[in-house]
Amino acid sequence: MSRLEIKPTLVDRLIAGLSPAQGLRRMVARARFQALAGGYTGARRNRRATSAWNPLGKSADADTLPDLAVLRARSRDAVRNTPIATAAVGRARSLVVGAGLKAHPQIDRDLLGLSAAEADAWERAAAREFAVWGDSKNCDASRAQTFDRLQRLVFQSTLESGDVFAVWVTVERAGWPYSRALRIYEADQVSNPNAVRDGGAALENDKHTLAGGVEIDEDGAPVAYHFLKVHPGNIAGKGSREWRRVEAFGARTGRRQVIHVLDRLRPSQSRGVPMLAPVLESLKQLGTYSDAEMMAAVIGAMIAVVYKTKSGSTLEDAEPTTETGATASDRDYKMASGTVLDIEHDDEVSVPDVGRPNRNFEPFFVAIVREIGAALELPFEVLIQHFTASYSASRAALEMAWQFVRDRRAWLREELCREVYEEVITEAVAAGRLAAPGFFADAIVRRAWLGADWVGPARISVDPLRENKADEIAEDRGWKTAQEITAERTGGDWERKHGQRVKEEGLRGELGVKAPSPAPSPPAAPDAGEAPEDMPEDKPEDETRDET
Repeated sequence: MSRLEIKPTLVDRLIAGLSPAQGLRRMVARARFQALAGGYTGARRNRRATSAWNPLGKSADADTLPDLAVLRARSRDAVRNTPIATAAVGRARSLVVGAGLKAHPQIDRDLLGLSAAEADAWERAAAREFAVWGDSKNCDASRAQTFDRLQRLVFQSTLESGDVFAVWVTVERAGWPYSRALRIYEADQVSNPNAVRDGGAALENDKHTLAGGVEIDEDGAPVAYHFLKVHPGNIAGKGSREWRRVEAFGARTGRRQVIHVLDRLRPSQSRGVPMLAPVLESLKQLGTYSDAEMMAAVIGAMIAVVYKTKSGSTLEDAEPTTETGATASDRDYKMASGTVLDIEHDDEVSVPDVGRPNRNFEPFFVAIVREIGAALELPFEVLIQHFTASYSASRAALEMAWQFVRDRRAWLREELCREVYEEVITEAVAAGRLAAPGFFADAIVRRAWLGADWVGPARISVDPLRENKADEIAEDRGWKTAQEITAERTGGDWERKHGQRVKEEGLRGELGVKAPSPAPSPPAAPDAGEAPEDMPEDKPEDETRDET
């Protein structure tokens, strides 16, 4: 047990000299006060490093809602104008969503009492129905995008703005079997009506509170959302102060009407925060520094010579310029190899050393980008697509990126894809396009009919031969299924590929074409850190970096 040491201050010593009893009481009081403090030095207020660090312990909404408008605007501006921010958001979108996550129905046939053949037939029919809806632009209320493209839009908007809203609307279209479509609202369009402060009572029900345009009940659950009819930043501005209240769940069906896509970081958080929020200042400063260095290099490249005169005379008149767009009065000096400049004997011509490009720019730039990548959970090599360090380093970077991809895909599946799939299949069952006994009578039965898996773009492979061998072992030991391996390696559907292979083998037999012989077993896999024969061995990063 550590001993509590109390050192008397100058005031303590003065008081103790005048009144020892009073001085003793001061020391005892200070000892009791310090004994009540915790054991973390990070919470101390009497240390030089933390004495001015006094943040307030606010709620999630109090910490975020006042800053959201500025954070959104700056985040979007960074994505538009700062290359690293553009790369971060674009890389995340391409890796996680790519061409879109695909639905693979997986019903609970044991609970439903179906045979394997019956379950397979129903799953194929459900996949076909969802593809009819999702592959058409009719799934979008604006008829602008298919569901795959809507996924990309929703994901990028969430990264840039913190959250996004997908609202179910009913749109009857001639010749189209479905009436449900999605209308996408940007984060700015959800706000408190009539400038009601956050935490204030809603007009429709004073027991509900408003937080960033979300109407919340006493349990913290969303009741309704308040949408501006027009984006507040719309150029025309007409209708930008008119709100429409949309209930979160249907009063009669109880089904979700508004899909609020956000990544909640704290309990009771009502609105999402842009992904770039923690690194916005670093991105802005790095962009300014990059621009300044580029401008300095350009200006330095333009300075050819400096003419120093002591006699007071000037250079001879320059020749008329022949540059495109020049006028007859424009004149310049022609610099070329072997040019001789005739000047006075006391005059000088010097070529200045502008010190550009700056040799310290790249190390500093790389250090800041590494810090930004760490904050965004994107490895540096993946963020800037620079894989020259070593084989094991590149493989580790891709493995870490894959962890990020899996986490974000699971989030997107839960926040958007599953909600959309369930609504579309529910409409198909209600319309009689799919037969699902007990679907509307029992929630457990309905859940069994609505099971589905979602598969995204294939995982990036550094060494396909070694990884395929590992998958072969995993399948043989029962650690993975053929469907899982196919999804990871190609992003496809094993059942479809198997059917295609059966068809191909049948055609080979009809034509008398000999099937290709099985591939020979690969040699024993090297150690995890050993590079394949066709890849360079691991070297320290400084030895493999390209020289500039």
